[in-house]
Amino acid sequence: MKRSYFGIQTTFLIGIILSVLIIKYAIGFSTFMVLFWDFKSIMLVLGGVIAATHIHFTDNQFFKIFSRLRVAFNPMSRINLVNDIDEIIFISNTIKTKGITGILPHIEACRNPFMKLGTSLLYDKVSPKELQHLLKENIFYTQQRHFQGISFFQTMSNYSPSFGLLGTVIGLIKLLANLDSPELFGYGMSLAMITTFYGLFFSSFVFGPIAGRLQTLSNEEVLQKEMITIGLIGISNNENSFLIKEKLQNFISKQARQKLWKK
Repeated sequence: MKRSYFGIQTTFLIGIILSVLIIKYAIGFSTFMVLFWDFKSIMLVLGGVIAATHIHFTDNQFFKIFSRLRVAFNPMSRINLVNDIDEIIFISNTIKTKGITGILPHIEACRNPFMKLGTSLLYDKVSPKELQHLLKENIFYTQQRHFQGISFFQTMSNYSPSFGLLGTVIGLIKLLANLDSPELFGYGMSLAMITTFYGLFFSSFVFGPIAGRLQTLSNEEVLQKEMITIGLIGISNNENSFLIKEKLQNFISKQARQKLWKK
């Protein structure tokens, strides 16, 4: 768990630091505050994106934004494939030595909902075919649910440049309406372009990366569930624990395999 914690936390912190450094290097902090900081432009882009996204999605989907952000930036990762493999082998060995009733204490203590579902089905002596069907169905609907969250932030990312451009058009219209002051033309032109900057910034550094992060977390969870499914089906088919372990190690890296076989 400790390793997973620092894995996710480090990627988030490095991303934030790099984005700040890139902006600072390209623009300069003092220059940014003078030329690029414009609260009205920020509100136009963010307000427009939020309004359009609210129209795009139902209230039920829109107000899940905070729970989805918690998922995206949760510093604790519950996924550790090596531990999952150990758990599956433990279940297999327990059934062989104590019978199916021997896994009942493990089911009650299991914290992984998917693992708990699968072991409960094993305990109920569901057939291997039906077990596979139920677990695959769970994976399918998990992906569908995750897709809604990913699509939400990807939609916000898609809208951001458009509202940036809208702000620029508004700024240019106001600029052209006041051509009687040529000395302000350069300043007005730069101000008109700021909303395009913010549109691209929020798309490339905020909403797009959040969508990508949710996709990555979804892929990790699906991979974990696929591995657990194969392991539990192997147990249901009375396969040898060694064979099950061989199958499951295909899901982990070479370094993780070495760690697994040292146990």
